Amino acid sequence: ATQSLLTLTKETKLEKFQPKKLYLTKIYDNKTNDLIDQCMTVWFKGPKSFTGEDVVELKTLHSRLLLIHEYD
Repeated sequence: ATQSLLTLTKETKLEKFQPKKLYLTKIYDNKTNDLIDQCMTVWFKGPKSFTGEDVVELKTLHSRLLLIHEYD
């Protein structure tokens, strides 16, 4: 699995993501296990993405979550 998918499963605690399928997920703090926010999550598997690479998109619902994260 790619780093983007591994990070996504770790932050959401969901084990399986299908490419190009939109999920309503919860994002957790990896250190404290506290719930941070809910968001819409989609994983685009390369080379069938806009950039040709694996891409994870998170769309927050409550605007409390700001993610600045670099994925491989």
